[in-house]
Amino acid sequence: MTNSEHIELFLKHLEIDALPEDTLYIGSVGFEDRSLGFMNDAANHGKKLKSCVAIEYRPFNPRNRKTEFADLAAKVFSTVQWKIYNRKYPENFTQSLNDVIELSRSVSLIVVDISGMSKMLVVVLLYGLRKRNLPLSIIYAPAKIYHPMKDNYEKVKSKFSGSFPYFLTTDVYRVVTTIELSSIAMQGAPLAMIAFPNFNHLEIAALLNETNAQKLFLIESIKDPKQNAWRLEAIRWINRGLKTYVTPQCQEVDASDINANIRILESIYNDYHLTHKIVLSPTGGKLQAVATFCLKIMHPDIHIVYPVVREFAEDYTEGYLAHSEIFFQSFGDYTNRLDQYRLRGLSEIEQILESIMKKASSTSDL
Repeated sequence: MTNSEHIELFLKHLEIDALPEDTLYIGSVGFEDRSLGFMNDAANHGKKLKSCVAIEYRPFNPRNRKTEFADLAAKVFSTVQWKIYNRKYPENFTQSLNDVIELSRSVSLIVVDISGMSKMLVVVLLYGLRKRNLPLSIIYAPAKIYHPMKDNYEKVKSKFSGSFPYFLTTDVYRVVTTIELSSIAMQGAPLAMIAFPNFNHLEIAALLNETNAQKLFLIESIKDPKQNAWRLEAIRWINRGLKTYVTPQCQEVDASDINANIRILESIYNDYHLTHKIVLSPTGGKLQAVATFCLKIMHPDIHIVYPVVREFAEDYTEGYLAHSEIFFQSFGDYTNRLDQYRLRGLSEIEQILESIMKKASSTSDL
C-alpha cells in the first residue's frame, strides 16, 4: 500500500489491569476455550468491569458454553445483556447493533473480543461500530492447539478414496451477506472472488457455485513454516479440486499480519476493480476477518459473502495463549481515515484524467 502508514494496525500485549472500570465488553458464547479466556483472566485479576454484551449463536449448539460464560460474566461485569446472532441470517443482527451502540454511549472504552467469534460476525460487528468516536480495543487470543493434528490428517489422507475429505466443519448450509456488506457496483461485470483456503474445500466450492466467479484469488496462510509447513500443503491438497471451477491464483501471507493481508487484498483490488466485481469472503483466520472489514471500509464497492457451515467438528481448538489487542483512540476517526485513503486515490485518478484531457486539448489546438 502506498502512503499507508496512517492506516496500519499493530498488535500489542493486552494489559487487563489497565482497562477502565467503565468498559463495555462484547464477546461471543462459543465452544472454544478461548471464548472464555478474557473473562477467566479478568476474574483471576479480580477485575470488575461495567458492562458485557454476550452474543449467543443460533442455530442452537449444545456445545456452546453458555452456563460457564454466564457464571464468569456475573463475576466480572456489573451488567450483562444477551443478544442473538443467527449465523444463517446475519441481517437479523441489525437491531442488536443499535442496542449495542446505545449501550456504548455510557462507557469510555469498547472491547471487542474476536477470539471465539464467527468470522462473519467479526465483520458485521465492526462494520456496525464503525462510526463510534470512542476508544475501542479489538482483542484476540490464539489457541494453543489447532486441529486437525498432523497425525490425524495423515491418517485420514492415507485412507482417502473418492470425494475430497474435509476437516473442522461440515457441508455448507448457505452463502450469506447483509445489506450493508453487499454491493450493487459493477453489475453484469465478471466476478473476481478472493478467499482464504482452509481445511474444508466445500466452503470455497459453495462460494464458486453461488457466484460463478471468473477469477479466484486464494490467500494462503503461512506461519512458522518449519513447524507448520505440512498445514499449508494439506490445505492445498484438500482444495486442489477448486481448479475444476476456475484456476486459482495463490499468494502466501502470515495470517496474523493484518497489514500484510490488507496490502495483498488492496493489490488485487487495484488490479481488477475496474474490470471485475470484487467479491471477498473472510474464510481465513479471525485477524484476516479484521483485514476484510478494513478493505470493505476502504472500498465500499466490494461485495462481502460468507459460507455458513452446518456443524463444527468435536476437535476444533484447545486452550488459548495470551491476549493481544489492536487499540484505537477513536474507532470512528480510524474508519474515516480508511475512507479518506480511498478518496485520495480517487483524487489522484481525477488529476491524471485532467492531465490527459489538457494534453489532448493542447494537441488538438496544434
